[in-house]
Order: sequence, then structure tokens, then C-alpha cells
Amino acid sequence: MSWPSRLLPFLLLFAATAVAQNGLTIDKVGKEPVRPGDSAKEVAFTAIIEGVVADPNLSVYVLVQSPGAARERAFAATVDSSRPEPSGGYRWRAVCQFGELMGDSEGAYQARAVAINPAGVQRGKLLETLKAGKERSDVITLTRSKQ
Repeated sequence: MSWPSRLLPFLLLFAATAVAQNGLTIDKVGKEPVRPGDSAKEVAFTAIIEGVVADPNLSVYVLVQSPGAARERAFAATVDSSRPEPSGGYRWRAVCQFGELMGDSEGAYQARAVAINPAGVQRGKLLETLKAGKERSDVITLTRSKQ
């Protein structure tokens, strides 16, 4: 057995531990990988944002802060609880909108995923529950393409 194949179980354990420690991550915008601290990725009016959540029983939402807007917009994600990722956790996907279809779209958009227990949401209090959620991803910055 070569040394890379002996190292593989430790690398998989390390990746699973990283997901477990930070139970929610964003790792793709569209088809492109993304990491916190990357320069701003360009998006169209709509884009699919993807990531991994440690607990498939949580509801995942993406909060998008538009430039100059007072409030964030929340977009529900679908969690694929049927099969775990090889590195641990479960893949989620959300279709998000950036700006208005025919309106001004310039500036930096901030996006963050939040996972919450759906049983803990009071009627009419979803945004407040999301803002108080403890399972949060790092913030990513996106800019809207000029198409």
C-alpha cells in the first residue's frame, strides 16, 4: 500500500471533522467553487447557491443582503438527505435572486446560509428566527453581471 492510499482515510476524517465543526458551509455559486475570502463572484439575476449542512433535519435558508437595502431577503434551500457527502454532511441547494429583474443591480451582495430547526419558527417570525440562528456559514460577496 502506497503512502497516499494510507493517508486517504485521515484526509476523509479531517474533511468530515471540518464539516462537523462548522455545520454549515457554502461551497458553490452556479457551477463555480467558492470559499470565504475569495474575490467577488459574478452572478446573473438568479443563481444557484450550494453547500453542505451537517444535520439533514435542519432547514437551510440563504440570506442575501442587496446593496443599500435595509433588510435581507431569505431563499429556502432544498436539502438532499437521501445520501451523505463523502466528506460528511448533506448537500443543499437554493435558487437566489440578486436585485430586480429590470432594476439597478450594481454593487456588492452579501450572502450567508443559515440552518434552523423548522419546529422553532413562530408564525410570521421566519426572518427574525433566521437572524438569530446559530448555525451560520461564512459570508460570501457576489456582484451581479451586467447582462
